[in-house]
Amino acid sequence: MSNKSISQAQYRIDSRVLNLFVLIAIISVGVLSYQFYSYKPHAEVDFGVLGDNHKVNEMIKFENKTYGKHAFLWSFGDGTKVSVRRSPVHIYKEPGEYEVCLCVDNRDKKFLKVIVEKAYEEVQDVVMPLIVGPSTVFAGKKIMLTCPTSNVASYEWYVEGQKNSLGKEKQFNYVFKKPGYKNVFLIVNGESRYRVKKSIYVKQQKNNNVKGIVSEVEDDADEDKYIPETPDLYSRIDELKSQEEEAWLLPTDSELQVELVNILTKEGDLNDFVKYLNNGTDYKMVLVNQSYITFNELVKELKGNEFVIKEFSTLRNENKITKITIRYRIKRRFL
Repeated sequence: MSNKSISQAQYRIDSRVLNLFVLIAIISVGVLSYQFYSYKPHAEVDFGVLGDNHKVNEMIKFENKTYGKHAFLWSFGDGTKVSVRRSPVHIYKEPGEYEVCLCVDNRDKKFLKVIVEKAYEEVQDVVMPLIVGPSTVFAGKKIMLTCPTSNVASYEWYVEGQKNSLGKEKQFNYVFKKPGYKNVFLIVNGESRYRVKKSIYVKQQKNNNVKGIVSEVEDDADEDKYIPETPDLYSRIDELKSQEEEAWLLPTDSELQVELVNILTKEGDLNDFVKYLNNGTDYKMVLVNQSYITFNELVKELKGNEFVIKEFSTLRNENKITKITIRYRIKRRFL
């Protein structure tokens, strides 16, 4: 064998080894290409809070300053559910110091402490009403009451035992048909927490001695017996009364509408509204577009959606809501 043949035999590479090297090279190039095109640099996470002083039950706006398109996950530090919006709004229910975390693309995070203080009680803005008028009146005779308080934008006059407001003006006229002690209530500027009560003694209408003329209350003489006159009672309610103490006086329709919207959009306690319902949440007492549904069905329809209430009114008995009439429009979201 010649030297040339020996040299060729020593440096010959097996084809299987060569194929293996080629396969490894192809796989390596593919992996590197995938990493190159799919690589996403770490985001510079940055966010802030709009405003300096934050109060309980007030909306706090978080401003996301992170550049580019990313996946966001917000944790507000109060045990509530997370948000995936770019710049969310949050409401804290209790005062304290909370650590807010923004996680970007499930890897990059930034933390920020937010201090939430108790809400101020603006007692100085509360208008305390006053009822002026006679303390006694005969049954069947008109009584005139008025409110001399200044800075009043609206009046709501109630008579005990009546469902709805009976007067919307500064002066209130009413005729009591039966004798006894009667209570008149006044709410101004929609503040049902602050109201006054005036107790009025209604005297029995005496029979006329002229032949052929009888008392206006002769038909009720057996039912309503004469009550001796006693000193006038007057009380002012300066602070919020419990629902049990003032069960007959529900919030106004406007207040109920605001409370319902807050519960459906701001994750309030639904039980705060359910306590006003006469037959609970599974009774068909909500009238929507000429059809009755249950309160639970109404909540299911509106919860989590953006909506506008066009009409809201209630029917009540002495201390509960028996019917809700509502018209609303759900805002459709377009992709």
